[in-house]
Amino acid sequence: TCTGCKTLLSESEDKCPKCGLGRPPSGMQVSMGADRRREIRHPTAISALYVSSSLTFEAEVSNISRGGMFIVAELLDPIGTRADIVLSVEKAGRARFSGEVVHVVDEPHQGTGIRPGMGVRFQDIAPIAKSWLTSFLAQKTM
Repeated sequence: TCTGCKTLLSESEDKCPKCGLGRPPSGMQVSMGADRRREIRHPTAISALYVSSSLTFEAEVSNISRGGMFIVAELLDPIGTRADIVLSVEKAGRARFSGEVVHVVDEPHQGTGIRPGMGVRFQDIAPIAKSWLTSFLAQKTM
Protein backbone atom coordinates (compact mmCIF):
# COMPACT_ATOMS: atom_id res chain seq x y z
CA THR A 1 0.00 0.00 0.00
CA CYS A 2 1.34 3.45 -0.93
CA THR A 3 2.01 5.45 2.23
CA GLY A 4 0.91 8.60 0.42
CA CYS A 5 -2.34 7.86 -1.40
CA LYS A 6 -3.06 4.29 -0.17
CA THR A 7 -3.06 2.78 -3.68
CA LEU A 8 -2.24 -0.93 -3.66
CA LEU A 9 1.23 -1.62 -5.10
CA SER A 10 2.55 -4.79 -6.67
CA GLU A 11 5.76 -6.27 -5.28
CA SER A 12 7.66 -5.18 -8.38
CA GLU A 13 6.68 -1.49 -8.15
CA ASP A 14 9.27 0.81 -6.55
CA LYS A 15 7.03 3.86 -6.97
CA CYS A 16 3.31 4.38 -6.73
CA PRO A 17 1.76 4.53 -10.22
CA LYS A 18 -0.86 7.00 -8.98
CA CYS A 19 1.11 9.59 -6.95
CA GLY A 20 4.75 8.70 -7.69
CA LEU A 21 5.78 8.28 -4.05
CA GLY A 22 8.60 5.78 -3.58
CA ARG A 23 8.23 2.62 -1.52
CA PRO A 24 9.96 2.83 1.91
CA PRO A 25 13.56 1.53 1.58
CA SER A 26 13.08 -1.69 3.57
CA GLY A 27 9.41 -2.24 2.70
CA MET A 28 6.73 -1.72 5.29
CA GLN A 29 7.02 -5.08 7.01
CA VAL A 30 9.29 -3.74 9.73
CA SER A 31 8.99 -2.72 13.33
CA MET A 32 10.45 -0.12 15.63
CA GLY A 33 12.83 -1.57 18.21
CA ALA A 34 13.71 -5.11 19.12
CA ASP A 35 11.86 -4.87 22.45
CA ARG A 36 8.40 -4.45 20.97
CA ARG A 37 6.94 -7.45 22.84
CA ARG A 38 7.28 -6.54 26.49
CA GLU A 39 3.76 -7.53 27.54
CA ILE A 40 1.81 -10.78 27.19
CA ARG A 41 -0.50 -10.70 24.18
CA HIS A 42 -4.02 -12.00 24.49
CA PRO A 43 -5.83 -13.24 21.36
CA THR A 44 -9.13 -11.47 20.87
CA ALA A 45 -11.65 -10.26 18.31
CA ILE A 46 -12.47 -6.76 19.53
CA SER A 47 -14.20 -4.29 17.23
CA ALA A 48 -12.16 -1.14 16.69
CA LEU A 49 -12.60 2.25 15.08
CA TYR A 50 -9.19 3.46 13.86
CA VAL A 51 -8.74 7.20 13.20
CA SER A 52 -5.51 8.85 12.02
CA SER A 53 -4.83 12.01 10.04
CA SER A 54 -5.10 10.01 6.80
CA LEU A 55 -7.38 7.03 7.54
CA THR A 56 -10.63 6.21 9.31
CA PHE A 57 -12.00 2.66 9.25
CA GLU A 58 -13.57 -0.08 11.33
CA ALA A 59 -11.47 -3.17 11.93
CA GLU A 60 -10.79 -6.06 14.28
CA VAL A 61 -8.11 -6.24 16.94
CA SER A 62 -6.59 -9.74 16.79
CA ASN A 63 -4.49 -9.44 19.95
CA ILE A 64 -4.07 -6.96 22.78
CA SER A 65 -1.75 -6.40 25.73
CA ARG A 66 -1.12 -3.71 28.31
CA GLY A 67 1.32 -2.16 25.83
CA GLY A 68 -0.67 -2.16 22.60
CA MET A 69 -2.68 -4.07 20.04
CA PHE A 70 -2.58 -5.52 16.52
CA ILE A 71 -5.26 -4.17 14.19
CA VAL A 72 -6.10 -6.41 11.23
CA ALA A 73 -6.51 -4.16 8.18
CA GLU A 74 -5.87 -3.85 4.46
CA LEU A 75 -5.55 -0.05 4.73
CA LEU A 76 -2.24 0.77 6.39
CA ASP A 77 -0.58 3.82 7.85
CA PRO A 78 3.22 4.04 7.93
CA ILE A 79 5.26 3.45 11.06
CA GLY A 80 5.27 6.51 13.29
CA THR A 81 1.67 7.50 12.54
CA ARG A 82 -0.30 8.66 15.59
CA ALA A 83 -3.88 7.41 15.82
CA ASP A 84 -6.88 7.19 18.09
CA ILE A 85 -8.58 3.83 18.44
CA VAL A 86 -11.97 3.22 20.02
CA LEU A 87 -12.40 -0.37 21.19
CA SER A 88 -15.89 -1.81 21.65
CA VAL A 89 -16.82 -4.95 23.55
CA GLU A 90 -20.50 -5.84 23.85
CA LYS A 91 -20.66 -6.31 27.64
CA ALA A 92 -17.69 -4.11 28.57
CA GLY A 93 -18.59 -0.93 26.69
CA ARG A 94 -16.14 1.28 24.81
CA ALA A 95 -12.79 2.86 25.52
CA ARG A 96 -10.61 5.32 23.55
CA PHE A 97 -6.86 4.85 23.24
CA SER A 98 -4.15 6.96 21.63
CA GLY A 99 -1.24 5.18 20.06
CA GLU A 100 1.52 5.08 17.50
CA VAL A 101 1.94 2.61 14.65
CA VAL A 102 5.13 0.65 15.42
CA HIS A 103 4.76 -2.41 13.20
CA VAL A 104 3.20 -2.93 9.79
CA VAL A 105 2.49 -6.19 7.96
CA ASP A 106 1.48 -5.46 4.38
CA GLU A 107 1.06 -9.05 3.12
CA PRO A 108 -0.38 -12.21 4.70
CA HIS A 109 2.21 -14.75 5.85
CA GLN A 110 1.35 -18.01 4.15
CA GLY A 111 0.77 -20.87 6.59
CA THR A 112 1.24 -18.77 9.74
CA GLY A 113 -2.17 -17.14 10.02
CA ILE A 114 -0.62 -13.66 10.25
CA ARG A 115 -2.83 -11.22 8.39
CA PRO A 116 -2.04 -7.71 7.11
CA GLY A 117 -2.38 -4.97 9.68
CA MET A 118 -0.67 -2.65 12.13
CA GLY A 119 0.81 -3.02 15.57
CA VAL A 120 -0.08 0.05 17.64
CA ARG A 121 1.75 0.92 20.86
CA PHE A 122 -0.38 2.74 23.41
CA GLN A 123 0.58 6.34 24.23
CA ASP A 124 -0.87 8.53 26.97
CA ILE A 125 -3.57 6.16 28.24
CA ALA A 126 -6.33 8.02 30.07
CA PRO A 127 -7.19 6.59 33.52
CA ILE A 128 -10.66 5.47 32.38
CA ALA A 129 -9.17 3.63 29.35
CA LYS A 130 -6.49 2.05 31.55
CA SER A 131 -9.19 0.81 33.93
CA TRP A 132 -11.20 -0.57 31.00
CA LEU A 133 -8.11 -2.37 29.64
CA THR A 134 -7.14 -3.81 33.03
CA SER A 135 -10.66 -5.14 33.52
CA PHE A 136 -10.82 -6.57 29.99
CA LEU A 137 -7.43 -8.31 30.30
CA ALA A 138 -8.37 -9.72 33.73
CA GLN A 139 -11.37 -11.42 32.09
CA LYS A 140 -9.10 -12.86 29.36
CA THR A 141 -6.84 -14.55 31.92
CA MET A 142 -9.66 -16.23 33.86
